[in-house]
Order: sequence, then C-alpha cells, then structure tokens
Amino acid sequence: ADSLRLPGAAVEVAALRRSWPQARVHDGAAATRETLRREAPTAGLLHLTCHGEFRADSPAFSMLHLHDGALTALEAESLALAGPLVVMSACESALADAARGDESIGLVRSFLVAGASRVLGGLWAIDDEATARWMAAFHDELARGLPPAHALAQVQRRFIAEGAHPFHWAPFVLHGGA
Repeated sequence: ADSLRLPGAAVEVAALRRSWPQARVHDGAAATRETLRREAPTAGLLHLTCHGEFRADSPAFSMLHLHDGALTALEAESLALAGPLVVMSACESALADAARGDESIGLVRSFLVAGASRVLGGLWAIDDEATARWMAAFHDELARGLPPAHALAQVQRRFIAEGAHPFHWAPFVLHGGA
C-alpha cells in the first residue's frame, strides 16, 4: 500500500489487517517492487493499493506506482504467481487495449499471465476515500468465505442500497474464475 501518497491507503491497510490478521502487509516505504517480487510468488491473496495508470499509447507499459517506482504490465507478467486473487485498488487498473490485435493488453492480462486465478481492478479514476470503504467491505465479504465474484456483487448491492453514486461502486470488475 502506498500510504505515503494516498491517504485512503492507510484506511485500506487497517481494514486488511482486520479481515486478514495473519497477512503480511507492506505499506509506505516498504511497498516496493522488490518486496512485491519477493512476496508475490507465495501469496494466496495479493492486494495492491497505489496509483495506477493505463497507457493507451502502449498498454504493456501501463503501471502501478509503488514506493520505489512503477511496476509495468510487462514486468508484472514475470511475477510467477501461484494462483492468488489479485486486487488492484488503483485507478484505471482494469483497462486494456485490444484495438491493435486480438488480445487485450493491460495490467489484468499481465497478472493472469503471471499466474493469478482472478484479478480485480478499476476501470476509471477512483475516489480514494470511497475506494478505501469499498475495499474494506470487499475483504470483509471474502473473509466471511464468499467467493470473489459473490463478494463483489454483495458489496455493489450494499453501496446501491446506501444510495451511493455508481462512480463509487461500479468501477471494479473481476476477471478470471468466479
């Protein structure tokens, strides 16, 4: 979690620690590409809270901004994941470009290529505070045992029932197995 540049990331970290007390959490200056490369291969769930940037001009260089620099989609492909759910709590992290060929290129594809079973990401620039609340609710549902697709739907229904604007609950999409 990039809690140094995103105030909502600290809220997400606290929520993750409540939902997953056994989790290894790296935030602030410890949220580095090296830490990700070292920890990701054994993770059962990988949650990334940071700035995201989709590069329409070169989707393979779409990126997640960690404390020590950008992790590009191209670099993410080499993480050698063991089937975790990857959650990207980051702007534009689920965008892809298929206009130049028959395959979508972007961060979601890269994490699936790396071995993720499912990838959750955002389709547009997301609100930091609302996203922190959304992610806390999503992880609560996962911790209760709901599969990711059901947890996603449950949290979306909750936000709708509360009267939240779709801007705050609709950007998140899940790719991969249900």
